[in-house]
Amino acid sequence: MTSWAMWYVFAVILAVLAAMAAGRWRYDMIGLAGLLALAAAGILSPAEAVAGFGHPAVVTVAAVLVVGEALQASRAVDLVAGLLDRVRRPWLRVPALVGTVTAISGFMNDTGALAAMMPAVVRTARRLKLPASRLLMPVAYGSLLGGMITLIGTPANIIIASLRAEAVGRPFALFDYTWVGLPVALAGALFLGLVGWRLAPAREAAGDRADSFDIRDYVTEVRVTPSSPLAGRPLAYAGTLAEAEVTVIGLVRDGQVQPMPAPYQEIRPGDLLVITADSQQLTRFVDQAGVELVPQKDVEQTLRGGPVDLAEVVVGPGSGVVDQTVRDLNLRQRFGVNLLAVSRLGARPAARVASIRFQPGDVLLLQGRPEALRQVVRRFDLLPLPDRGVRLGTAAPAALTLGVLVGAVAAIVAGILPFEIAFLAAALLMVALGVVSPRRAYAAVDWPVLVLIGSMLPYGTALEASGGAAYLGRLLSEAAAGAGGWQAVALFFAATTLLTNLIGAKPAAVLAGSVAIHTAAGMEVAPDPLLMAVAVAASSAFLTPVGHQVNVIVMGPGGYRFADYLRVGLPLTLLTGLMAVPLLLHFWPLVP
Repeated sequence: MTSWAMWYVFAVILAVLAAMAAGRWRYDMIGLAGLLALAAAGILSPAEAVAGFGHPAVVTVAAVLVVGEALQASRAVDLVAGLLDRVRRPWLRVPALVGTVTAISGFMNDTGALAAMMPAVVRTARRLKLPASRLLMPVAYGSLLGGMITLIGTPANIIIASLRAEAVGRPFALFDYTWVGLPVALAGALFLGLVGWRLAPAREAAGDRADSFDIRDYVTEVRVTPSSPLAGRPLAYAGTLAEAEVTVIGLVRDGQVQPMPAPYQEIRPGDLLVITADSQQLTRFVDQAGVELVPQKDVEQTLRGGPVDLAEVVVGPGSGVVDQTVRDLNLRQRFGVNLLAVSRLGARPAARVASIRFQPGDVLLLQGRPEALRQVVRRFDLLPLPDRGVRLGTAAPAALTLGVLVGAVAAIVAGILPFEIAFLAAALLMVALGVVSPRRAYAAVDWPVLVLIGSMLPYGTALEASGGAAYLGRLLSEAAAGAGGWQAVALFFAATTLLTNLIGAKPAAVLAGSVAIHTAAGMEVAPDPLLMAVAVAASSAFLTPVGHQVNVIVMGPGGYRFADYLRVGLPLTLLTGLMAVPLLLHFWPLVP
């Protein structure tokens, strides 16, 4: 192709990177837009443009996500996390916590590992009388370090393995990543467990107290007077009086507590109503409803009475409530669940609860029957924070789930089945054995991630067809000339780390991995050290909250600010790079 095509491809990629870094649009839609721009210019044929969606990496990532969901559903991780309670010495608990999540993350999705361990993290913080912010970030980083250890540790590793298969005819094996990833992960986990957690900010946020929310800040008790217009009316009428946004979430009558009373129940004089309302709405309601404010004594016991419980949950990046309001979700009518409060970055948002659009990292306080709470948690992919009786897992046998996983790994190691087939079989077995339902298996697949991978894999084809890959390879070859090649490895690690922290691991792995293959060809060296540098760097999202989902998940419960990630992330990134580059050149030499 002519030179204009090369510069056009560069322009499209830069535009895609800028749009992803801006964070205003979904990554999968940006990836698709760039793909269409390349196809419209004729740089990619129609077949080449859609070829990424049939790539083995897409199917393999989906299968790994289902297997990870099965591990989480079976409470296998809960059993491992429960062993931490046996560690009595305070100075050992934090290293044990970080080490555990690092080990678990080597064999399941980073986000799933963190979600399953968050209750143990909060419990440990409370027992050590530490702010949860001291531990949440180090544990999140531990889950990222674990992704370096095996092929299934993170989707980025699967992408790199698939790119290698196209370049040299075979992918990286399951434990090829372990030679470099395990020493780096061990060093990083030790740093986090002994030093790094002390660098994290000590900031009070959701999760620090025995109850993350001081419920008295969010609910109010009022007594119905004989002259109140509410008397003789159904409870639902209270929410319409004077157009005040008020929800009755508890009723005390004749000393009997009724949490979540039926909306059609008649209000009587002397009833004590527990309501949610902000200060402005409360003033209007008290004036119009003729009720009396009463001192709040044990309001939480009222909200928890009988079969009703409370749950604190975190909104994840892929949660179904993101950019929705409580009105949109209609939780009370659909599930019998009340939203009592919202905490964002450790503080109460200024907007009314009913009009808040939920964002990743928000912490929600829900009220409802335990089964209804579990249904909402599963339906919207919410993450339980402390131990409130609402868990991610089911009663599926952990031994059965672990047995299927071990069998799949053994089949791969023994060469009986290729990786893709082994994990597809494992995912199917998890469904057939009832560990996860078909509906939950499909829900476990992160479809935007698959669309992102499928749409961006052809970018490498466009770079090659336009001559852009060869041009970049030549530039990097000249830059690394006379340095024994270590500069190229270090450069790819640094560049991919920067990309990962700006746009995320998966798009960074696709772009940097494609360039790495052609750079190696231009330097006439093996692509393995450069590809492995990209893989390690794609798990090094330690500098920004947008680099990986786990960073966003802990942002709200920890009350973190953007700059907080640098306090722990910068020394961890330097440690990772200083260890990874010599290890890469030792185990994966440029000239085999």
